[in-house]
Amino acid sequence: MTTIKDLPIGARICESKSGTVFVIADHHHTGWNGTTVIADRVCLISCIDAAEPDNPDKDIAGKGCNRYSLSNINQWLNSAADNWYQPQHEFDAPPREELISMRQEVFESRLFDPDGTFPPPYSYLDQPGYLARFAQDFREAILVTQVPCFGPNDPDIIHYGPPVAENVPCRAFLPSASETGLEDEVRWEGYLIRLFLDPRMRMCAPENAAIHKEVSFDYKQSAVALWLRSPLGGSSCMGKIYQVEHKFGDVVGATLMLHPVNYAAGIRPLMNLDDSLRVTGRSEDGIYLIQA
Repeated sequence: MTTIKDLPIGARICESKSGTVFVIADHHHTGWNGTTVIADRVCLISCIDAAEPDNPDKDIAGKGCNRYSLSNINQWLNSAADNWYQPQHEFDAPPREELISMRQEVFESRLFDPDGTFPPPYSYLDQPGYLARFAQDFREAILVTQVPCFGPNDPDIIHYGPPVAENVPCRAFLPSASETGLEDEVRWEGYLIRLFLDPRMRMCAPENAAIHKEVSFDYKQSAVALWLRSPLGGSSCMGKIYQVEHKFGDVVGATLMLHPVNYAAGIRPLMNLDDSLRVTGRSEDGIYLIQA
């Protein structure tokens, strides 16, 4: 009997109900349990957090809040409900279309297929929570992970060294700059995940549904900009995006960019799975199928 703990880093597994493919990213990663997997393709092109027009912080009012624990995307990724959105604070706003911004240069490149542009809608308010796509057995195998995220420090407590992380309990979550091996002001949002020792593994193409294309559309040759959960230190609205404007296998020019968190970019979730989850042999595409 083969389980996911027996699979090497970089192996791919498929969840049967949704057809979602994940890549084995690590086993018993520092501070976590089980086997870490990351989506093989982007599941959504959208924002981390929508603009909050009623927020007294003018930056957040126009550009969204970069505190990951309060973000729209954290709530959506960890819900299986149809009506997943619940305000996280008195000024919170849902990811409605008019509250999400878009910068064409985040996505467009001379190397992209001209049919591979990413048109709206970007809102995910009317979509079921991310976990709804999976079979119940698979959802039960997703472990709750304490995810280190940027959080406000208590002004009455003096901290020496890096800021103190806010541990956020998550079942699905975005990677941080530290976990993907990218530069960060301080390395306190986790540790490098072994998959990303190979920088090509940071690159990811979108699912057809994420860019509103038919099943026959093939975008596997190009990578897209990806949201990280890492904020810009000292800012209330800026987040970090892994930007690559090249074909797979070409990492020259790959950068870490800053954008307001209400901008639309790729959502590529991580999760930790019970490593006793069984898989069958590989298909012609080299993908293992998860057994119920």
